Amino acid sequence: PQLVFNDNDDLKKAVKIMIEFDEWHAPVTDSRSGKYLGMISLSSYMRTLGRSYLSLSNKVMIENIMTKEVEYVLPDDHISRLWRKMVTLRISGFPVVRSKKTLEVIGMITQHDLLRKGYTRIELESERGPKKGVKVRDAMTTPAITLKPYDTLDKALTIMIEKDIGRIPVVDHEGKLKGIIDRSDVCMELIKLR
Repeated sequence: PQLVFNDNDDLKKAVKIMIEFDEWHAPVTDSRSGKYLGMISLSSYMRTLGRSYLSLSNKVMIENIMTKEVEYVLPDDHISRLWRKMVTLRISGFPVVRSKKTLEVIGMITQHDLLRKGYTRIELESERGPKKGVKVRDAMTTPAITLKPYDTLDKALTIMIEKDIGRIPVVDHEGKLKGIIDRSDVCMELIKLR
């Protein structure tokens, strides 16, 4: 693994380092013996500490912390192209928009969706196998869970914890994609609130 922490490391610093290295999980070892103790994840940090900061996080607006330049996919994009995009950009999920013109969010597609539906060896299968021609629309989750720019961090945190999702598209009143917020954004804000 790229990152390994021990049980004496400061949790806040560990989470910051994980975000810097774009790692959502890291092993934790015993500081004396080096024995593996378990894993730390951004989701566990959010679950453990996030709820205690709900009253503070209701003052942080989503529009101030969301990523505004959002990668997205279209329903007719091929799954093989989507997998390549995920690997190349190191992004595990994308909003699905109806068209490039409208940017209306109609769903989400994640690695979890693809694996759950069995689209794992897509490079081989899309060329000559039974799943030839599989498109994003065949695996996406719909409707998408979304937030508005004026929603607050506590709402994003609650949704992510309750629905166990890692990213939420941010849309305007017409459903047009305006940004996205993910676990890294939420955790960085929680660190600032501490």
